[in-house]
Amino acid sequence: MKNKVSFGSYHEMNISPSGEAVWLYWKAVPFDEKNIVQVTYQWYRSADEKDKGIAIPYETRKSYKTENFTDKGIYYYYCLVTARIADGSDRSAKKLTRKVPFSVAYTGLPTVYLETLKKSAIKSKEDWTEKANISIKGASNTDWNFDKVAIKIRGRGNTTWGSPNNRMHSNSTESKKSWECLNINAGF
Repeated sequence: MKNKVSFGSYHEMNISPSGEAVWLYWKAVPFDEKNIVQVTYQWYRSADEKDKGIAIPYETRKSYKTENFTDKGIYYYYCLVTARIADGSDRSAKKLTRKVPFSVAYTGLPTVYLETLKKSAIKSKEDWTEKANISIKGASNTDWNFDKVAIKIRGRGNTTWGSPNNRMHSNSTESKKSWECLNINAGF
């Protein structure tokens, strides 16, 4: 696959906790690194998914930290990634460009984060995944917000096990309180 670059091919939706920013990240991955001359990035903010957008000054890295969100809504961004690739022995370069879209939603609702060690997937309904954490941010009652409480977690359910959003079961008392504050029955 000479002179090819993978720009990826999906639209990423990110969720923002109350009053916080979100990091957006994209990296062009060359199939043949020795022929890459240059990769550049430019981040844009746009009114919707189809809008041309406005370049964000000085945001030319592969990552971008958004503003802090306080108004509910969906915010649209994209990264214009350009790769210049050497074309054969004359080393002249051809240009490949890709517009990579991102969305950030701020709903005003609390955000629940479940994090496993090394971001490993929950692969079993029987075996507990050790060293996981649960956090809640953005709850209007600040007593309900907490960061990285240690839990063990495993999958649950039968008919939904093959779906991308598997049901989870936790064995932590602190985790039980977190689900109760959201009025969710988490299988305790």
